[in-house]
Amino acid sequence: MEEKKEDVTTPIPIDRQWISKLLQKYPNPNSMRNDKALVVAPMVDQSDLPFRMLARRYGANLCFTPMIHSRLLTEVESYRRKFLVQRRDDDRPLIAQLCGSDPDLVLEAARMLE
Repeated sequence: MEEKKEDVTTPIPIDRQWISKLLQKYPNPNSMRNDKALVVAPMVDQSDLPFRMLARRYGANLCFTPMIHSRLLTEVESYRRKFLVQRRDDDRPLIAQLCGSDPDLVLEAARMLE
């Protein structure tokens, strides 16, 4: 039986309105514009919850987490508490950054953060 190869030349269709839909779903009452993203870019060890909440108070409507190591998130309880305990409804939308070299661990970590 021949293994079917994936065609990597065919572009994947992308919803170009995804950001508008996300901002409508999670509006920031402090933002002057909910139709455009005012993004707080990720910063190493600076994008934790207190900083994100301060940025949202001043109008940011899209934030990033600090880089999250997939293996540590899936295996170390104290590391997991840092990222999973701090979920807040007013900290949405939030983009989580994951790193790792094992695709299965990255997937497992992403599912934990959903």
